Amino acid sequence: MDLGAYESVTFVGRPFPLEEAHEHFSRLRRWGLTFIRFLVTWEAIEHAGPGIYDMQYLTYVRKLLSLLPQYGMTAFVSIHQDVWSRYSGGSGAPAWTLELAGFDLEALEETGAAWLAGVKGGGHVDSERGVWPCGYTKLAAATMATLFWAGDTFAPRLLVKDKDGKSVPIQQFLQNAYLAMSELLARTVGDLDGVLGFEMMNEPHRGYIDLQSFHSWDYNTGLHLSYYPTALQSFQLGAGHPTEVAVWTRSFPMPTRRPRGKCIWAMHDVWGWDVVKNAGVVLREHYFMKHSVTGKKID
Repeated sequence: MDLGAYESVTFVGRPFPLEEAHEHFSRLRRWGLTFIRFLVTWEAIEHAGPGIYDMQYLTYVRKLLSLLPQYGMTAFVSIHQDVWSRYSGGSGAPAWTLELAGFDLEALEETGAAWLAGVKGGGHVDSERGVWPCGYTKLAAATMATLFWAGDTFAPRLLVKDKDGKSVPIQQFLQNAYLAMSELLARTVGDLDGVLGFEMMNEPHRGYIDLQSFHSWDYNTGLHLSYYPTALQSFQLGAGHPTEVAVWTRSFPMPTRRPRGKCIWAMHDVWGWDVVKNAGVVLREHYFMKHSVTGKKID
């Protein structure tokens, strides 16, 4: 997946450069707005690695928010995330958190562990519209949310090295890193007159916690569009095993599972699937050499 080298990415100038602040803040004030929700992400602050903070970005954020009182506005600062990370199809956590858990960033899309068309510039054609939230239940985001909230409970064998070289549970490592990043952000802008408060995390997801079945999701609450593997199917795909998954299409009032098609040649008994061998087998070796009805040799 090519989303740029995550160590050197910069969010300075987002949502807009400082020199354009007057234009945007003036427009918002003319529209009658006095209160805004200002988004930052964990990745923007700590993208280069654990404990390595982008002070240029934090300086930019402080300068930007310090301008708000001039326009009669205040901000609620939201530490934003959707689908865990930009590298798993949304925004939020740095790429290194996924690597910490053992994910290969280059294989996430190929194995169905994440849907990345939206963050890579796609996701805007009608067939892809609104697919990105389905990433919450895909392997990458669901695993990371589970590790963050309940790694001690469900993945106690997964230990990582802290800054002192000590092996610690991944839940402890991730939460400590997140809290340290949040504290740094609060210390950077919390004293500004234009900052009213903070949202610690936007729309947290439970991942696999309280999963009722490995073979299905709660299709009444979970958005299911396009390829939508179950938890077990996600595990199989992530481990490199080809797996057939359900495909869902838009319909009213709920998405509809696309009927599974049958191979034309399987329909004509040219080949079949041997469940014992777990492989395809040819049933009619000379099928294409004779007329299928008359048996006459093809000339």
